[in-house]
Amino acid sequence: MSRNDSLVFLPTQLVEGSSRFEIEADIDELDLAEYTFSVPLRCEIVLERTGDRIDAHLDLETSLKLSCSRCGESMRQDICASADVTFLPEVKNKEDADEQDATDLEFYSEVLDLRDIVRDMFLLALPIAPLCSEDCRGLCPSCGANLNRENCKCNIQGNPSTFEKLRRLVDE
Repeated sequence: MSRNDSLVFLPTQLVEGSSRFEIEADIDELDLAEYTFSVPLRCEIVLERTGDRIDAHLDLETSLKLSCSRCGESMRQDICASADVTFLPEVKNKEDADEQDATDLEFYSEVLDLRDIVRDMFLLALPIAPLCSEDCRGLCPSCGANLNRENCKCNIQGNPSTFEKLRRLVDE
């Protein structure tokens, strides 16, 4: 089954057993408008309903434009992530709440909202320091030349380290 709308489901409309959905998520709805996506954020969702319990398996994939953390060049970064989440109905009384371990579970009331989960999956899958390639040489610390495209004329070996003065203080 394919949907091009929200990541919000009505548990009462889910059939007992397994339901599969393919969704192109709305970037604005996920509050991810600050990123430049090369392709839409696609989610494959399998919801397994057993009574009131709903087990969700989510796979997301997309591609976006980022800047290399070493040389600053624009690059394309593929993002893939998976998650498994178990949902139970919200607990109405205090005694039942004490029996459930909330660290492994999510709770739902009238709707099953997957937007925060998909957003968190995406953000956690982002690289901390994206690289255009593993052997990116970065920028010259002296003149700022992109060392992937040109050899700068700076004598980097002859220049003392920016931490050399600190090293001398420690040695004293």
